[in-house]
Amino acid sequence: VAGDEFAMWAYSGVGPERVDFYLLKRFEHAWDAKVRARLAGLKPLAQNRDGAAVRHATSLLAERASRQRLLIIITDGRPDDYAYGPDVAGRDLAMALSSAKAMGVHPVAVLLSPKGRKPHQAYKQVPHIIIRELDGLARWLPRLYRMLTN
Repeated sequence: VAGDEFAMWAYSGVGPERVDFYLLKRFEHAWDAKVRARLAGLKPLAQNRDGAAVRHATSLLAERASRQRLLIIITDGRPDDYAYGPDVAGRDLAMALSSAKAMGVHPVAVLLSPKGRKPHQAYKQVPHIIIRELDGLARWLPRLYRMLTN
């Protein structure tokens, strides 16, 4: 990835007491076969509290001494969780995205929507693209990264 340091995380959860945040790649680790295998092995687990994951990723990025701190969020664009419907989830996500920007982290959303469903309104406050086919992700991510870092 252009020689830039990057980390990769994934998240899932069930309710406010259990938001799981998974480390796929640390900043200092190489982009190697082990990391690619972890990424390839991802599968949907439970629900997604996007706001909680954005807040945690923001805190990790805010610690980095970098010229630019990007948070690229790859999501279905529909934050929701048990006992946390889309309205509450959307307000929580909007606050988390605003907080990230205030802390010098630049969130960008890649919204996977194979059925053409509209993403939650909260994602409209950050730069975003909508990808209708999963194989489009591999084509769009390098382009997106170049646009954001040039």
